[in-house]
Amino acid sequence: MSGDYKVLGTSKPDNLHAGVEVPLLTKGVKLAANQGVLARGSVIGIVTVGGLGKLCDANSVDGSQVADCILANDTDTGTGTGVMAVCYQSGIFHREALTVGLNSTIDNHAAELRAGGIYLRDEYPIEPEAAVAPIFNVDLSALTIGDLELSPAFSPSIEAYLTTTNQVADKLTVTAATTDATVAITVNGVEHTNATNATWGEAGSVNVVVITVTHDDDETKSKVYIVLVERES
Repeated sequence: MSGDYKVLGTSKPDNLHAGVEVPLLTKGVKLAANQGVLARGSVIGIVTVGGLGKLCDANSVDGSQVADCILANDTDTGTGTGVMAVCYQSGIFHREALTVGLNSTIDNHAAELRAGGIYLRDEYPIEPEAAVAPIFNVDLSALTIGDLELSPAFSPSIEAYLTTTNQVADKLTVTAATTDATVAITVNGVEHTNATNATWGEAGSVNVVVITVTHDDDETKSKVYIVLVERES
């Protein structure tokens, strides 16, 4: 990533996601600086001139008053020229887990989010309790792309990452935490074979790696990891 970009982020298990009926898709957004630390779950609007992301607030008049996406990781926006971050552009999210500006409520922006493929739910639908609830592990235990450094560092509980490369291709290898799960990978929407070189787009491109882990005994139990790979040269 270029010198003008600063990548800082952490994530932890929480109550942000509220369902799997809508695919969880992400994109890279450059956040405007001087916003302090924006929490995972912050609703982001896009400034019309320049395309920077800001915490959505109904009183803004620069375009960021319209909700566009949801921040995937806690992110320090710093004081420079902008910070790249991973944001969710579709999915189902808990209403109470989202953050908007002081002059907004999440209900002010529900229709805008829904128009873009983001749906809100007050609580996760509860299935009838089984006598013995099975445990479905759909985590990854390892995720490497050549010798690239992921930001934040890989953890099974963190779903979204950023990294940069100077290579045309890097070896992409993932390992499921259990042998009862199957891993599927796409790179820029094209199916990719695990433990082989992933070929990136042209210099300056941001490439989207999507890794879906699905439990073999119940295909509704799955987890999606996203890596945005910027090719610098």
